[in-house]
Amino acid sequence: MIIQEDTREKPDKKLHILKYFSDNGIVVVRSKLYVGDWTRLDKQDVIVDTKFSLQEVYQNIVQQHVRFRDECIRAQQCGIKLIILVEEESITDLRGVEHWKNPRYIQWCKIRSMQSVGKAMKIKQPKQPPLSSIQLMDRMKVMSERYGIEWQFTTKAECGKRIVEILGESA
Repeated sequence: MIIQEDTREKPDKKLHILKYFSDNGIVVVRSKLYVGDWTRLDKQDVIVDTKFSLQEVYQNIVQQHVRFRDECIRAQQCGIKLIILVEEESITDLRGVEHWKNPRYIQWCKIRSMQSVGKAMKIKQPKQPPLSSIQLMDRMKVMSERYGIEWQFTTKAECGKRIVEILGESA
């Protein structure tokens, strides 16, 4: 199998994936992909977009929503099955996202509780609270329903193997 890697993929976050490919005789060619990060060179109707944590998913859905949504729309319009593969050690499916501890939400709750007991705080607080894990999970479901993307989860150690399995299934 020859896998095409997007040239915009962050080099420092993919070394474990490239090592798996190298160790298993998988050839990787680099070139810009229309969407996502990884696809088969000979069959590009399935593309894997790797996210290195739910924090990155959160940033994509909340802070970079327009760019991320547009990428999902491009995939849908081109008939590409876009699979978002998220590295999280303790989450195995979309339902598990509700148990994720969003560091921003936890910090926001702490600041709010300190302010409610009258402790003077000079910390700039956003007007809207960050998304809770349940809200994030709901937005991920909506993205799936609207744009046909699929969320899958893996550990860092298994990420390269999962990419090969996903792309191999599309044969």
